[in-house]
This record gives sequence, C-alpha cells and structure tokens, in this order.
Amino acid sequence: MDQGSERSALLTISGPLFWAIAGLAGYMALAVYLVGPYWCQWPGCQWVRPVLMVLASMGVFVLGRRWIQAGPASLLSGALYGFGPALISLARSGPTLALLVAILPWLCCPAVYVHRWLEARPGPSRQTRWAGYLEAALYLAPFFLIIAILAILRKQALPYPIQLGPFDSLAWLAPCLAAKRGAILSGVYHIPTAALVIGLTMLMKARRWPVIIVFVAALTMATWPPLALGHPAVWLCLASMWAAVMAGVGTDGLIWAGWPDRRWISVGLLINACLAGCSLGWAFLLTKHDPAYPIDDLLYVFRMYGAGMAWLALVLAVVLVRERLIGLRQGLAIVAIGIDLVLSSRSIVDTLF
Repeated sequence: MDQGSERSALLTISGPLFWAIAGLAGYMALAVYLVGPYWCQWPGCQWVRPVLMVLASMGVFVLGRRWIQAGPASLLSGALYGFGPALISLARSGPTLALLVAILPWLCCPAVYVHRWLEARPGPSRQTRWAGYLEAALYLAPFFLIIAILAILRKQALPYPIQLGPFDSLAWLAPCLAAKRGAILSGVYHIPTAALVIGLTMLMKARRWPVIIVFVAALTMATWPPLALGHPAVWLCLASMWAAVMAGVGTDGLIWAGWPDRRWISVGLLINACLAGCSLGWAFLLTKHDPAYPIDDLLYVFRMYGAGMAWLALVLAVVLVRERLIGLRQGLAIVAIGIDLVLSSRSIVDTLF
C-alpha cells in the first residue's frame, strides 16, 4: 500500500471516531453550559438530567450515521434531539421518563443497521423476506416498550395536560414562544426546519419508508388521546427524535448539494422566508392591536428564520457558481444551526427550570 492509499484508509477509519469524540466533548460542554446554573438546586438524583441529555445526543448521532455522511451534520442532528425542546421539557418531570426518551435512539439503532448487516450475508433470496420481518419487528420494538412503560407510569403526575392544546402545534415552529405559554414542546428549533423538510423529501425519494412510517405513527400516537396513555410528550419525543435525524439528513444534503439540487435549496429558502414573514406579520398585527404586547419573542423567531435564510442563500450561491467548498458549507451549517441551538435551548432551560 502506497503512502497516499494508507493515508486515505487512515482517514476513512478515523473520521467517524474523530466526530464521535468531538460530539461527546461538545455535548458534555453544552450540557454543563445549560444546566450548570441550576445544578445545586436539584435534589436527589436529579443531577442525572445532563447525563441523559448527552446519552440521547450520542444515540441520535449513532442512529443518524446510517444515512448521514458529513460528520458535522451527524453532530448537529444529535444535539437537536438531546438538547432539543422535547427532551429539555420532559427532563423536568423526573429521571424516569427522561431515561426512557434518552435511550429511544439506542433502541432504534438495531432496526436501522440490521438491514445493512443482513444484506452483506450470503444466502438464498427468501432470506430477504425474513430480513424484512426482522427489520419490521425491530422498528416496532420501541413502540411496545414505550407502551409498556407508560402503562406502568400512567398514574404518575406530570406537568403536562393529557391532550394537546392549541399552542402545542406552535412548538414545532416557535418552541421558545411556546415554552413561555406552557405548551408541550417538540420539534427541532427554527433554522433546522427547512433542513427537516429537505431531509424528509430525501428519505421519501430514497424510499426509506420505515423511518417515515415510524415518524408519522409517533405523531399519531401523540395526537390521539386513547393511544397517548396520558403521556403525549413522550410520543412527541419519539417524533422529535426522527425529526432530528431528518434535519441531519437535510443538512448533509445541503453540504453535498450540487447543481441539480439548486431547486431544493430554493424551496428551503422559500420555507424560511415564509416563516420569517409570518412571524414579522404576526408581531406587526399584535403591536397594532395592543401596543403594550411584548413582541420580543416573535422578533426573536423572525431573526432566527432570517438567519436560516442567510445560511441557505449562501449555500445556494456556492451551488450556483458551481463550486463545492465542502469545508465552507460545513462551517456555515455549524454556525447557523449552532447559534439557534445554543440560544434557543438557553431560553427554554431558563423558562422551564
């Protein structure tokens, strides 16, 4: 093996390990930053909350590597779940349910990796059918585990209503605003929303139907009270987990996008523009109706979606000049989503804790 091939092989092996170590260090630093001011106020075993946030983040990081090539996209995907609105809001209810939602990504890892493992094994064609049955069973296993645990914890008091309210759907688009109104939080903050739509489209075109079915099923379980078992927040956490994976897939697509993908980048730019315009228009109407109404939260939402527009506009500009500039795209993704993640999670933690 020559020197160039040896270096290429070394980078291929060490790349995922490097990003895993970087992700673990980054998640630990973010956990200390978010919960550090409240550490001394938590009695008993409540200190386990930041540990569960890191555990959940690493789980989605490993889960997303099944479809995500770029290391920064996987890192951001994990952070969007472990430090996302859903898990932060559920962590205040106690360590039991927080542990459940923290291990959800790890429970889903066998389902997404077993297909690749079985494909590599030689055997007759009928083995493919049994592989499909095994994959389906592994996808359903987290659902049965959640149902069993929620049935046991059904009488546990939670700081949530047993049904979704009008502000709960707002959490997907403006989680900081929804947190101040006592909503059940979910979603992936503001800037990654366009990446979520792009990632969902990419998975649909790639016919990754199990992921999409599980995502839709989790949303259905959350919105249907008899199936939610009084804990819609847990099902929204499962939906938010797959939403974080889809946002990572979309971010990965934006990092590697070429000239044929310019239309999808334009669609993401249009989505952010519409959401920014809606938040600004809503703020204008509220100010006109009641000049004393505090609109800082709506202006914050507008600024975040505006930053998302700037990110996608820069990516589109790079694509239109037919340049790759992968390092620049990775840096833009880290800065744009990272700013939204840090500022929004800080706001939600300060509101809830």
